[in-house]
Amino acid sequence: MIENEQQLAELIPAEPPEQTIATIASIGTSGIVLDFGEKEYSCNQGIKFSVGQRVLVEKRSGTYVVVCPIGAPITELVADKATYADNAGTAETATTATNATNATNATNATNAENAEISEMAKSIRSPINSQKIQFNVSGGVLSYRVGSSSWVALQNA
Repeated sequence: MIENEQQLAELIPAEPPEQTIATIASIGTSGIVLDFGEKEYSCNQGIKFSVGQRVLVEKRSGTYVVVCPIGAPITELVADKATYADNAGTAETATTATNATNATNATNATNAENAEISEMAKSIRSPINSQKIQFNVSGGVLSYRVGSSSWVALQNA
């Protein structure tokens, strides 16, 4: 039984200060749940957050906003997705790629130095001497030419 206001105050958890550090308990569809409550709070939309991450939280206009993660500095930034990548160091599908493991949609892979699979490449640039190598298929015969040389048909083995 509660006998006075002091006992009541001890039962109600104290609200965090204006600026505090919290841990992300879960991430919902409309915000982030922190370790000091069950409400989803707004966050910085330019940062990807994860459960268990320590974050800086500020109180603004009567509610809390998750500002940014805190901790050791990152040594590498990895993007989840690149919608437009005209030039990529490593890419599965790119117009220009330094190291393309699977260049399925590369119509002109001029900088594909290491292309393991290239299903639709009409031309590539040689990493040895930078000459353009063109490919052509006509009547089931694959032909190629290097630079401005004549076309060479490859014979079936």
